[in-house]
Amino acid sequence: MILLESMRLRRRPHCRTRSFRYFAVFPLFVVSTAVLLLFGGMGVSVASSSQTSLPLPSYEEAAISTDWVLTPMGYAYADCVYTVPDGAEVSVEDRAILTNGVRYATIPECPYAGVVNMQNNSMAVRGSTGQSSLLQGSYPNDWWLDTWWDSPLDIMSLSAQWVVPAAPATTGALIYLFTSLQPSGAGGGILQPVLQWGSNGAFGGNFWGMANWSLFGGNMYHGNMMATPTGHSIKGTISRTSVTTKSWIVSFTDITTGQSSDYSTTTNTSSWKAVQGGVLEVNNATSCKQLPKTTGISFTSITVKNGNGTVTPSFVEHNHLGTCASSITRTTTSAVLQWSAS
Repeated sequence: MILLESMRLRRRPHCRTRSFRYFAVFPLFVVSTAVLLLFGGMGVSVASSSQTSLPLPSYEEAAISTDWVLTPMGYAYADCVYTVPDGAEVSVEDRAILTNGVRYATIPECPYAGVVNMQNNSMAVRGSTGQSSLLQGSYPNDWWLDTWWDSPLDIMSLSAQWVVPAAPATTGALIYLFTSLQPSGAGGGILQPVLQWGSNGAFGGNFWGMANWSLFGGNMYHGNMMATPTGHSIKGTISRTSVTTKSWIVSFTDITTGQSSDYSTTTNTSSWKAVQGGVLEVNNATSCKQLPKTTGISFTSITVKNGNGTVTPSFVEHNHLGTCASSITRTTTSAVLQWSAS
């Protein structure tokens, strides 16, 4: 049977992400041939390989449009946000989806060569000129707290553990908690196992769930979300077999239950040096009460390896919030992100 001839793209009901249908709906994701993120202006633009890309909307335009999904790296065009089944493989260069090494789908190139920035002063850390936030004042849409290390050598793996916090006392905000890797401080893509509270316009709700994410160009893709209740210990891992390969595995494990999920992706670069040990990202907040009802979260057992083995990162801390009594305490193996949810 020729699988390619039996498949067609279709949209799942009540979901803005695309999927493939083959006897049942198997969600998949898109792959980009773009090679470089350039932070600036109203969005994240990318050098595209084969077509003239559409101009990105402003942040305000994306925020009020149902055509854009609020991902962990900003607003992405909904038709370019895809889900991937557990254990699948993606080739960025070939724009191919594979299972057991067999190509069964090719994903179209995204008409937008980038995502729209979440605008606040944290973008200055990542190379932007720093546009004003959509939410003015104390509650910007972006990374609120993070620890960061720019490694002099290419990274081979990153892992961290944290405990799913209590639910917020007041709903309405979209919260992402994660550890992640980027090619450099200027961006170029991201790999991240993400704990999520709230709906991003594609999936999620008033519960905690875990999903693996990746971004290359205007295309974002993620694994299926798995519910991870308060109190469960989770581990996120991003790894590859050598510092010269472009192929990564992004995975998470619910240590409490033993359940896990992963997918692999070949990226457009082998150089990955920007390490985020722990990140709190908050969107659409109007009150500190929309933060998890606890004093903070601890990313522990942070382990970073390069081609020579385990290394000692020199994390720096970024507190972009400046309110909700926020603070960061960090070591070479931990990041304690603290706040007051009152």
